[in-house]
Amino acid sequence: MKIFKSFAFGLTCMTIIALIVVLLREQVPSEYYVTETPEKDFETVLMEVTAYCPCVLCCEDWSDNHFADGSQVGDKAIAADTRYYPMGTKMDVPGYGVAIVKDRGGAIKGNKLDVFFMNHKTALQWGRRKNVNVKIRK
Repeated sequence: MKIFKSFAFGLTCMTIIALIVVLLREQVPSEYYVTETPEKDFETVLMEVTAYCPCVLCCEDWSDNHFADGSQVGDKAIAADTRYYPMGTKMDVPGYGVAIVKDRGGAIKGNKLDVFFMNHKTALQWGRRKNVNVKIRK
């Protein structure tokens, strides 16, 4: 009988641990998910991708919690050279996911992008990535 109680207790503990693991997986921020997009809808362009956040260090005097398109910061967004990639252009950046061009920056010229994160630490962790195959909606 003692062995059965130990086995039941162990089984209960494993069930609780499995439930905790499932709950923790559901709380992973959306920027860590990579989404795939159909190849036929996008063209691939080799780009340099850096990261930024809404702080004064990243945005200087422009840190007013709004993107250049007027929307409030909060979700994923991309800053691009709007001469080539106008506001609203949908892009799929490997490691970041699908996002829309909502911003622009003085140093963002040609095939360079800035991906938006809500905090400076996460933006620094992304850093600067060269030769990224970015998919741009046709």
